[in-house]
This record gives sequence, C-alpha cells and structure tokens, in this order.
Amino acid sequence: MEITIIDRQLGSDGLIEALERSPGWLRGEVQLELRKNDTDFRTLDPTIVVAIINAAGGLGVLISGLLGIASRAKRTHIAIRDKDGRSIEVDGTQPELTVPQLIEAIRKMERPEIEVTEK
Repeated sequence: MEITIIDRQLGSDGLIEALERSPGWLRGEVQLELRKNDTDFRTLDPTIVVAIINAAGGLGVLISGLLGIASRAKRTHIAIRDKDGRSIEVDGTQPELTVPQLIEAIRKMERPEIEVTEK
C-alpha cells in the first residue's frame, strides 16, 4: 500500500526526519520516498512524501507517528482523502485510541493521501 503524505509546515525532508525519529518507528515496516509533486499549481516544496507500507503493523506505526508529529507541533488537524473524494478529518491531538479506526478506514481507501495541517 502506498500513501501520499503532505505537511506544508515541515516540508518533505522535515516530515521524513520527524517520522523516522518517532517512537516505535521501524524502517522495515514503512519505507519513505520523496517523489515529484504532480499537482498543477506551484508549491514551495516540489516534492511529496510517499509511505510504502511493507508489513502488517506498518500502517499503525505511520498513523501513530503522524499523530505524534501533529501533537508536538501543536497542529490540530489531520485530513485523510482518497481518489474518490471520500475523506476523514481528525483532531491531531486525539489519543492513540483512534489509530485502529483510522487503520480500518485507510485500508478501505484507494490511493489515500494524508495531510497534517492547522485547522
């Protein structure tokens, strides 16, 4: 499974660095790649991060890491969207209890994209 992740405040390099420093991060479960951003409009960061989930627990590790980043950076919003326009928005400061529900929802999505932002 591949998931696009955007954090305009940290940028792609900062996002990768922050995720890899997250508690419980295991590189074997999630591989992070920089890719060219294919959007039609210009952004400051011409790249995006794509997480490639390699193991069953990798999605949980990724979600926990993103919730941790949002909480530490005092940002309060995580939006998850798929190619069909379905979306889920969660409070970035919610406890880890939301991780299983997010995993279930993301697994049902086709080409999910996660954005960490301020609301």
